Amino acid sequence: IICQDWFIKAGNWWEVKQLKTGFEAPVAFQVYDHDTFSADDIMGEAEIDIQPLITSATSYGNPEMFGNMQIGKWLKSHDNALMEDSIVNIIDGKVKQDVPLKLQNVECGELYLELEWLPLDQ
Repeated sequence: IICQDWFIKAGNWWEVKQLKTGFEAPVAFQVYDHDTFSADDIMGEAEIDIQPLITSATSYGNPEMFGNMQIGKWLKSHDNALMEDSIVNIIDGKVKQDVPLKLQNVECGELYLELEWLPLDQ
């Protein structure tokens, strides 16, 4: 799984990162600011459940055989930090999931992730 183009927004600060991970679920994030003359401060935390992506991707096999369509969903609830339901789609032959999260343990902040499923042979 590659977490492509995850954008961190806390106040006016943005950063783009890329993460590679195995099949562990959930995945936890800690978001920090970047200070020049002092230690970086934690801006918030978020945790995502990647199981909906894993289940959807493995259920459909080769996504290149399908057109663009929804194949799964992670529902917003009081037990997670989703800002809205997170849909798993096949888009142009790739399994992708947009994950909009509200940062936890902080006054405000949001984290937007785009997950993409990559088979182990790639």
